Amino acid sequence: MTYTQPDGSKTDLIEIAVPWHKTMNFPKGMIIVLTVGNPTQTGDLRCKLLLDGKAWKEQFAKSPKDKVSCGGIIP
Repeated sequence: MTYTQPDGSKTDLIEIAVPWHKTMNFPKGMIIVLTVGNPTQTGDLRCKLLLDGKAWKEQFAKSPKDKVSCGGIIP
């Protein structure tokens, strides 16, 4: 998994435990996109973004889907 911080720095994670959680602060107007993938195409996938601690954007997919994305522009 790779994610980019608001300052532009990138972080690569080879293995992650699920459920995975990461807190970041983004400025208003920034475009946020999160794509969750599972190459084994088994199980369920959920992408959930919180804004100020409340559910903001969320998508869900059942196998055999291999990825799901959610995103938006920070209001």
